[in-house]
Amino acid sequence: MSASRRGRRRRFTLILLVLASLTVLTIDFRNTGPIGSARDVVAGVFNPVRSGAATAFRPVGNLWNSAFHYQKLERENQRLQRRIDQLRGQSVQNEVDQRQLEQFLKLAHIPYLHALPTAVAQVTSGPLTNFQDTVEIDKGAGDGIKTGMAVVTDAGLVGRIADVHGGRSTVQLITDPELSLFVRVQQRGSTEMGPLGQAHGMGPNRPMRIDDGILINRTVKKGDPVITSGIGTSTYPGQIPVGKVLRVRPSADRTQQVVDVQPYVQFDRLSYVKVILWEPTP
Repeated sequence: MSASRRGRRRRFTLILLVLASLTVLTIDFRNTGPIGSARDVVAGVFNPVRSGAATAFRPVGNLWNSAFHYQKLERENQRLQRRIDQLRGQSVQNEVDQRQLEQFLKLAHIPYLHALPTAVAQVTSGPLTNFQDTVEIDKGAGDGIKTGMAVVTDAGLVGRIADVHGGRSTVQLITDPELSLFVRVQQRGSTEMGPLGQAHGMGPNRPMRIDDGILINRTVKKGDPVITSGIGTSTYPGQIPVGKVLRVRPSADRTQQVVDVQPYVQFDRLSYVKVILWEPTP
């Protein structure tokens, strides 16, 4: 038999098999015995081809599915991350609002002020640099604010009004080296008046220092409270808490004591303050 005749016979056989498979697929829904047998024969012929094709295309399908699902997961992760960031921002803002409310409520009843007239002000800006010891408040001359008035919180002394301009004022903090005031160191648990000295600031994030007035023979201990003295024509009314003793050591000539004082007020967390509308009697 010639090669051409064998080729034609193979093609004819292949065509018959294809037609048979189509016929079986068309009437397959009956699922009768003879038809089922024919279907099995066709499946046996074409299964190797189908399996080969499935094997060949499976990596491509997996790659497509992986790429599609990866993009979907990536979008979902990005959406969740945006939501987390949003909730974190809300949480921080809620904490800030809560802290401001707490500070405002604490200003309502400050025991050491007694019956002194005051004005509540909001801190609108803090120190612009680490070398500044001032803050801005939203009250000014129209609210009875004058230069030199004391500024406080429930924790204690913040500073003094350094400048008044329209509806706002600048507060000089007690950490400013240019600001000094007379203070008294009280012994804890004692009703006697403690030693008197002059304190001044030493810069932001540093303690105040008393380096004039407290003699070497006076008793001063770490943790003792420090308050404004209120003596003479002092700018500040007496009994305002200032801070507590941090360190004590003799002066260079050993005639006085050098006392470092940790302020009670946290200057980096100020939201509201009270200005004491009080001026010393000339």
